[in-house]
Amino acid sequence: MACNGAAVASFSVCLHVVRRRPLTPNVIRLKLLPMPNPDRIMIAIPDEREAVRVIGGLSRLNCCTEILPNDGELLSHLTRFQPHLVLIDCSRQDSFTLCDRIKNDHNAMVVLICETSNLDGIDRAVTAGVDDFIPKPLEDVQLCKRVLNMLKLRHQSS
Repeated sequence: MACNGAAVASFSVCLHVVRRRPLTPNVIRLKLLPMPNPDRIMIAIPDEREAVRVIGGLSRLNCCTEILPNDGELLSHLTRFQPHLVLIDCSRQDSFTLCDRIKNDHNAMVVLICETSNLDGIDRAVTAGVDDFIPKPLEDVQLCKRVLNMLKLRHQSS
């Protein structure tokens, strides 16, 4: 099994960081426990600490994960990475436009991370085609269960 062209032994971790400018990570890929066809999850969260926390929460799901803090870069990497699921933080500047473009141009499921008190945002997200919501503040158990359920739905429909 390979992660970005590098061989990965059982129970090892393949971490690849691409830097656009010094000390600012743009892409982080984490692969745990190689699987024949691992699920790919793209994470679009502007706060790098929160994004790394989400990766930690998802690490037990044995998936290949890509974190991209920049919307423009997310769209350019969608075709290459071909995620099964995209997690988008609604605090991103154009998260609803991003959701709409993903649903129109790609076969990925979209889960929006948002404040449940933001009813206008939830209405806009439903219009954009979001598949599910995860309320803030994020809890690892709920995050894993929601993501796992979405991936199961994806496998059942394919």
